[in-house]
Amino acid sequence: MVQIKDLILKILDILITAISVNIFLKNPKLGYRYYYDEHAEAAVLYNQKNREYISFEDKRSLKAKAEYAKKHGLGGVFGWEITSDANNELISVLDSTLNP
Repeated sequence: MVQIKDLILKILDILITAISVNIFLKNPKLGYRYYYDEHAEAAVLYNQKNREYISFEDKRSLKAKAEYAKKHGLGGVFGWEITSDANNELISVLDSTLNP
């Protein structure tokens, strides 16, 4: 059984990661560089100095995943969390790709 404390810590970790991605994208002086892994269809931030690698979803990666689901007749897509989608840009990409 999951302890409440463990659940809260996991939720906080997710929120901190989502907030961090936005901060890193908007502040190149922090040393994170954006990459896109075409094979995995994944957005990535990498900081060479700190040797930190963060994968996350962006509009491009979500569009690719939604197209894959549609092409293969899957029932939909799943997202772990979407707190950083303040303007509903990510949801809009999924909606327009899955429901043209």
